[in-house]
Amino acid sequence: MGKGQKGFTLIEILMVVVIIIIIAALILPNVLARPVKARVARTIGDRYELSKAAIMFYQDTGLWPGEACNSTDSDINSATDWQYLWIEGKEADGTTSISDAEPPYLTKFIRNAAWPSSYYEWCEDDDGSPYGINGAFSWSDIAYILIDDGDNGTAVPGSDAQKLDNEFDDGVPNTGTVRADTNYSATKVKLFIFCFRK
Repeated sequence: MGKGQKGFTLIEILMVVVIIIIIAALILPNVLARPVKARVARTIGDRYELSKAAIMFYQDTGLWPGEACNSTDSDINSATDWQYLWIEGKEADGTTSISDAEPPYLTKFIRNAAWPSSYYEWCEDDDGSPYGINGAFSWSDIAYILIDDGDNGTAVPGSDAQKLDNEFDDGVPNTGTVRADTNYSATKVKLFIFCFRK
């Protein structure tokens, strides 16, 4: 420092550092939570779109998507089944066997879920027990989406699943319309989201 110039005192520097730490502590949690909130919001929106598409498909054809695709009430898991059924109204072999279908039933191809390496599976007439879902519904004739890694493995971080359940349902993994194959304290879970009763 030159003559007559004063530097910052240690107290002043410490005060600035403390202020920066306080501001960071207030802002950082909100910044870090944004991706999770976005994934939760997208999942809720996807559930709505998939439910609406299935109901429109039924109104046109008298069949639910699983019946039209596989001739039985069962899962629609493969990408080709989803592509032909939801977007083009055709079966996976390219033939149009559903004459009254008027696609597209979805404005976009919804297959990948919001989490990395995660996929939706559309399931019907199934209480969830084949997937090890906690407290699976005892109802028959239901439609739900399963979020897993495409091979019936876990895909959703437990903490994210908890936030989705809190936002959408009751926050408990084995009750309500959002259920998981294990507790939300697990690193990752499979999620089962009820759409509607048929």
